[in-house]
Amino acid sequence: MSRAVEAMGRESNRAWQAKSSLFLLTGEEGPLQDQVLRSLVKEKLPTEQERCLNLEIVDGREAGIDQALQWAATVPLLAPCRVVVVKHADCLSIPDQKKLVDHLKRGLSPSLCFILLVEKIDPGSPFYELQAGGGRLIACGLRKGNELREWVQRWIKERGKQISSSALQTLLEVCGEDQNMLVGELEKIILGVGERQEIELDDILIQAGWKPADLFALVQSLAEDKIRSVVEGIDRLLEQGLEAPQIVGMIARHFRLLALIKAWQKEGKSQREIQAKLRVPSAYFHGLQHQARSLAWEVLEGIFQRLYQVDLLIKSNETMGIIALKRFLLDRGLSRFRPGNNGDSWKQKYGSARST
Repeated sequence: MSRAVEAMGRESNRAWQAKSSLFLLTGEEGPLQDQVLRSLVKEKLPTEQERCLNLEIVDGREAGIDQALQWAATVPLLAPCRVVVVKHADCLSIPDQKKLVDHLKRGLSPSLCFILLVEKIDPGSPFYELQAGGGRLIACGLRKGNELREWVQRWIKERGKQISSSALQTLLEVCGEDQNMLVGELEKIILGVGERQEIELDDILIQAGWKPADLFALVQSLAEDKIRSVVEGIDRLLEQGLEAPQIVGMIARHFRLLALIKAWQKEGKSQREIQAKLRVPSAYFHGLQHQARSLAWEVLEGIFQRLYQVDLLIKSNETMGIIALKRFLLDRGLSRFRPGNNGDSWKQKYGSARST
């Protein structure tokens, strides 16, 4: 078996055998399980023609097992074997599950391969007998820590790419240990980098919805009342190809994260718990924490109301919307938002959040 399959699954206490004819894939349905399945099928039926003539896929939620057993009884055509895949096998009726297990316990010919996909196999499940009797168990999505890092690096290398250490660390911080999410995000990132060989930190941040450096620099400039930097930051994001609604959305998302931090801090959650919930890079999280401490709730409410107005204006007239966004950011720098600054609250100085 190839390292692709071996890296994606962890078999039960038996050595891997290339001639295995019964596989049980456990775990949640998703990109990771699909990738394992594709690799297994390709091992057995390398060419598209072989797969077209000798691959049968049955969904246990929609069909009984008779169709799969009938297909399994036929000889392979222009290929060394037939492959029968039963998705959601644990959704088959109990009589069908027992019928399938009884058939498989009698043994499979070298020209037949069965692959069963189930969410889990409990000791009381009919499929438990197959595992005990020699079926190869591949558990999808059980890697953690260094093992997970090594798996991601292998997965990327097998697709002709590399990933920088900072990009890998950020990817794991954003996705956690959810391998289905990791595979889904990586597939989109690889499409995004095109012919470039190395995946950089910027690629991860863009996919996660953050424009590298420039977005945080813009918001940081806003926090520090650096008016010129705010205007330049918006122009730079527009030059990078972002649409005005995207910029508003990214700024709104930033303030939403600030609101979440304040809410969770009030609930007594620890810094580690909050970062795990937000799934943002460490450097970005520390900046968020610092800004959250300087904002009152009424200030955040006013910010969201004004951003909503700007968003509506941009959608009707983008040029005027961009002007309104710059004016909003310039006129209402975060230091001016703080109630009590120079003896005036935000509302006293600027009026209602709904005023124009």
